[in-house]
Amino acid sequence: IALGGYEDRVAALREMITSEEVYGQYEPGQVIQDPLQGLSGFAPPMMVIGSGSFLMGAPAEDRDRRDSESPLHRVRIDRGFAMAMQEVTVGQFRIFVRSSGYRTDAEHDGKSSVWDDSLGRLSDREAVNWRHDFRGQPADDTLPVLRVSWNDAQAFCRWLSAREDARYRLPTEGEWEYACRAGSTTWYS
Repeated sequence: IALGGYEDRVAALREMITSEEVYGQYEPGQVIQDPLQGLSGFAPPMMVIGSGSFLMGAPAEDRDRRDSESPLHRVRIDRGFAMAMQEVTVGQFRIFVRSSGYRTDAEHDGKSSVWDDSLGRLSDREAVNWRHDFRGQPADDTLPVLRVSWNDAQAFCRWLSAREDARYRLPTEGEWEYACRAGSTTWYS
């Protein structure tokens, strides 16, 4: 740098270093899916989300705005991250439960809420847990897993992290909204 004449090369190297710090070996938009080590099946497919910023919350003129959505404020995502492209499925959660012996909060409680068409609302039903769909019927392995508490989701992330020797975690509220908005500025993403 001191000798001069290498400014373009130095700028390119600095850009590469910054990209490595923000994204590691991945690029925004890249899809990552690892096989579960020692088990049949795969970790959930993840997409690398680029760094950036967005306005979080609802504008004051939004008549449907809740107090928890104010004030509208800018959120910066300084580092890229990967986020699951879909919800964890019943089949993926089943692999976790079989492998770890974990029991969910709903299994400990012995009941969960299900949609009751005759009542037109949710009602509690005995012996319903993550293995069941929203009506309390046995769920297909391809459906999103339901009746999973924050504790259950954290346990799944810890198990997956240990299994994959990588850090899996739940996204922050800001990361979630940033990824779901995908650059949109409308009231709904």
